[in-house]
Amino acid sequence: MTARKSWRQRLFGLSLIGVIVSVALALLLIYHAAILGPGLRELALLAGAGLIGYALLAMWAARRMDRRRIAELNGLLNDLRRARRAAEEALQARTFLSAAITHELRTPVSGVVGMAGLLRDTDLTPEQESYVTAIETSGRALLSMVDELLDTAQADDNDFSIRPAAFEVARLVEDVCELMAPRAHAKDIDLASFISPDIPARVEGDAARIRQVLLNLVGNAIRFTDDGGVLVRAEAAEDGVAFGIIDSGPGIAQEEQAAIFEPHAQTAHGRARGGSGLGLAISKRLVARMGGVLRVDSRPGEGARFHFTLPLPAAGDGGPAAPGERCDGARILLAVEPGVRRTALADYVAAYQGTPVILRDEAALKAALGDAAASRIICDARHADLLRRELARNPQTLRRVWLLLKPEERRALRDLVEEEALGGFLLMPLRRATFVAQVVEQDVEGRIARAATRLRRLVADDAPSPPDGGPVLLAEDDPVNALLATRRLQQAGFAPLHVSDGAAAVAHMEKLLQANDVEALPRFIILDVHMPGMDGPAAAQRIRQLERAHHLARRPILALTASGGDDSRARCLAAGMDGVLRKPFDADGVREMLRDIEMAGRAGAPM
Repeated sequence: MTARKSWRQRLFGLSLIGVIVSVALALLLIYHAAILGPGLRELALLAGAGLIGYALLAMWAARRMDRRRIAELNGLLNDLRRARRAAEEALQARTFLSAAITHELRTPVSGVVGMAGLLRDTDLTPEQESYVTAIETSGRALLSMVDELLDTAQADDNDFSIRPAAFEVARLVEDVCELMAPRAHAKDIDLASFISPDIPARVEGDAARIRQVLLNLVGNAIRFTDDGGVLVRAEAAEDGVAFGIIDSGPGIAQEEQAAIFEPHAQTAHGRARGGSGLGLAISKRLVARMGGVLRVDSRPGEGARFHFTLPLPAAGDGGPAAPGERCDGARILLAVEPGVRRTALADYVAAYQGTPVILRDEAALKAALGDAAASRIICDARHADLLRRELARNPQTLRRVWLLLKPEERRALRDLVEEEALGGFLLMPLRRATFVAQVVEQDVEGRIARAATRLRRLVADDAPSPPDGGPVLLAEDDPVNALLATRRLQQAGFAPLHVSDGAAAVAHMEKLLQANDVEALPRFIILDVHMPGMDGPAAAQRIRQLERAHHLARRPILALTASGGDDSRARCLAAGMDGVLRKPFDADGVREMLRDIEMAGRAGAPM
């Protein structure tokens, strides 16, 4: 086609200038034909007519070729439209596949991990306990791999689109650490965070993408760390916020450090510990998309430090994130085991202009308890017996002691946690606001009393509720996860009623309302997000309509999902849900979420 076009163009000179020249020459010949002799006149007229014919033929050919070009362009446009439709269909298919993987693969694996946890709560022989541990470890490794594959699919679907919005750095980092803490504690390692008070209260950035990067990096650090712990740092930088994830794992050889950011690339340690090898590659691309560079500093046997700085401008007035209270050089004694917990605490003390003093052993702590000048002491659970002896001997000395412990240690140390003589307790991973409220502001007597009373009440609420803790409506289509959720709710002291889908949950509510049996209404409702027929968000919208129609108080509705994606969370909240539980959940997670909802005033208000 192109060769024929070029030949015709050369033959007819298909251009506007060629047509104009041909017509001009023809007119000139015809004009001069009158003054020429009889022989030349006919020749001139013939040449003029030929030139006019040539011009007409050229115009006809040009028009015909333009039509062909237009037809070809239309054909190309149609091809592009078809290709676009095919790409959109492929994108929809990939999105559907991601959702299917989440629901059809992650859901049963979550059930396996959760049921292994239930089995651990029963009386097991040491051999059986080792088998359960292997099941849990393998299941969590598979969940981690599925999450990485879903991250990759999501990244390809939206090409790492960045949606900046105002958010709090401290809350983001601490939420990630709280989410990953059970995985770290299951390996008997520590997870701690330090967020500099110099970071603005709110910054502009894509919180969801930063959260995804932190989850990948912290998850990797926990996977490779067997002793010690993982520390997550966020500090103010000249051009934004600097993030660092430091672990005490095996380290990475210099020749492997560049390769680990490639898709599916793994170190020798990585191949031995499972994983898809996609987490670091995804994180590096995300950080680059947000304007930073993900780097690693490491030596074999000395752990690793992954770090990146993002341009996150201050949002709003750009004031400091933390309140202005300071320790004013006061000595704060830390009887805490060496590791990331002590590092984070010492850094917080220094950041608030205090002087951290390390108590190396129990003898040093005992001496400090007898020293009236030691006004603030933080000790961990390994000194619980000493605190009990001191409580029996001289309880007044414990007014200046804060107990640092993991959430799972609360039950064993309930006698100390509920003890009024103790200054308070700090849960790991420690939140900066908790440190400020309890330790930095401790010289204000009223604030200490209120904080200690409030925290003791929260811990007391963590005790299993009595059997009449209230009815709960649970909609879950997967029988294994339904059994797991039912047992966890029963452990929390509730009386769950299980239905298989959203339509059945709505029908149950309608039945109770038609019978005017308000007392039998559930205290709260848990709806699985993905169910056949009416899914969780659709059921939540229908239940909210019923509440408004019958002027009922708003009951908490929690979404139950195997996905941790922000799109799913946003859809659930838009449908009227109050929170999202990720499979597998535990009794503490339900109680804490309900407590947060009630404290925020989202439940109990008239509709």
